[in-house]
Amino acid sequence: MKIWISCLVVLFYTYPCDSQALRTKQDSFRFFADAMFFLNQAEFRIEAEHGFNRLLKELVINNEDSSKLSFLPNFVKCESVGKTMCIISWQVERKSKEFHYGAVLFRPESKPIFLKDVDRTISRINYEAFNSKNWYGALYYHVIPLKINNAYTILGYRFGKDGSKYRIIDMLEIKNDELIIGAPKFKHLNEKGDEDWYYRHVINYSPSANVVVKYDETSQIIFFDHVETFTDVKSGEVVRAPDGTFEALEFKNEYWNYIPYQKGEILQTPPREKPILNSDGKDIFGKKKETKQK
Repeated sequence: MKIWISCLVVLFYTYPCDSQALRTKQDSFRFFADAMFFLNQAEFRIEAEHGFNRLLKELVINNEDSSKLSFLPNFVKCESVGKTMCIISWQVERKSKEFHYGAVLFRPESKPIFLKDVDRTISRINYEAFNSKNWYGALYYHVIPLKINNAYTILGYRFGKDGSKYRIIDMLEIKNDELIIGAPKFKHLNEKGDEDWYYRHVINYSPSANVVVKYDETSQIIFFDHVETFTDVKSGEVVRAPDGTFEALEFKNEYWNYIPYQKGEILQTPPREKPILNSDGKDIFGKKKETKQK
């Protein structure tokens, strides 16, 4: 079966997108969208991604075209309050544990903004603003329902090159149809008590761990797990995982004020964010969840 599918893909690439293999460019668009996620061979996934990106800018030209992406599996969609802004993002595993990201930002009566993923070290992006052409890449899954001046606060997720995971709390602002990613709106205090302004908050943790980020509308505070470094006694593996305490970002005077974790204050009930996707048995990537046999 795998050989047959691979042969089909090779034959498809031999013909133009509007050939008899698929009747319309919309058909080809959907074909590439499925192929870049599900094909077993990395080189075929990469070719499918190129085909998808080529048709993306040709077929997605206004806000109404967001439906061409949102109904497809493996795409993550999030919207602001009032649907003034919508982002659809995705990731493609080009090689084993090597992911490439894409996203499109939609606004009513405006042209879509396409985000280009540029390779960079995620742990070093705290002090820099980006734009749509040099984006760091992430799956965006929630827009905080308040704005700082004209900027949205958004929650993201991505993998690192070593398989580690990242949660990213960031700012998005649109000026003159240009996207600005990140802003010095995250206030930290250093060891001397001096102010240090971050452009975003990044949480790094191990592949085997899970970090929860939750926004509380009443208090206007973003809570998230505090990550500590542990050494597994049996394997000797160094693991970064939650220790039961939490940190927070409090909205104050038009910025996010960082609140360090309180050691020993264990949460009786850990914060849980809203489901990213519909409760259809799929995970964040659109794949069916495995069910454990009892």
